[in-house]
Amino acid sequence: MALDTNGLAGSEPRQVEFHPLSGMFPLLTLEQLIPLVADIGRNGLREPILLHPNGQILDGRNRYRACRQAGVKPQFTTWDANGSALALVLSRNLHRRNLTERQRAMVAARAKVQFEQEAQERMLAGKAPHPGANLHQGRSVAQVSAIFRVSPRLIAYAARVLEHGSPELVQAVEAGRIAVSTASHLAGLPEREQTEVVAMGPKEAVARALEIRGKKAAATTTWQVTLRRCTDFLHRELVKLDGKDRQAVIAGIAGHLGAGGRPAAPAST
Repeated sequence: MALDTNGLAGSEPRQVEFHPLSGMFPLLTLEQLIPLVADIGRNGLREPILLHPNGQILDGRNRYRACRQAGVKPQFTTWDANGSALALVLSRNLHRRNLTERQRAMVAARAKVQFEQEAQERMLAGKAPHPGANLHQGRSVAQVSAIFRVSPRLIAYAARVLEHGSPELVQAVEAGRIAVSTASHLAGLPEREQTEVVAMGPKEAVARALEIRGKKAAATTTWQVTLRRCTDFLHRELVKLDGKDRQAVIAGIAGHLGAGGRPAAPAST
């Protein structure tokens, strides 16, 4: 069964838009969509597609795509807006979708931002948290990582990819072609370079990420060596002084750095 790249039948335009929250989870690939298209073609749509009150699809993007491919008229039901739309999307997808660790990390990074935004909006509106979403309000990265079963470090990598990565890089991570940690290094490149590296394949992506990581490590090592040399030099010079002069020099250095390691303001004359 041949599928077009948009997952829609023929050239028929998409009639129903997707709600932004539905995009927290990756769409099925064309290969993954084929069995769903075949099942709906044989048995019809078993579970109606859930719409947000604004008319956008909140849950069921893949079922909608499959219906369009199979030539089956999609059936819809509208969410009653009782509770948190974010919590609803997560509860319907997190455990029924067979997500990889890197996909869960990407969803967790998106969810953390959405939870924070939702909590902020409700606080500004003077509303209490939704009971269904109360578990997640104000959660730290560590707590969110427990919900999605991924490490805080992996969530941080994913957040960097989502914030700075090109669309092609994000797609490569969610499709399983590039690791989240690798992509986090590539996300520091200009967008055009990111796209070029992704097009070259996973091996080139890993090689480029290692090169970037090596340069960062070298820069850090150089700074540490310089700092150590300065410290050693200062120590050698201080031991040459008597106690009173030594204390005076130390006090002068401390005064120059000021509070919190910042240079102190010059004394008034």
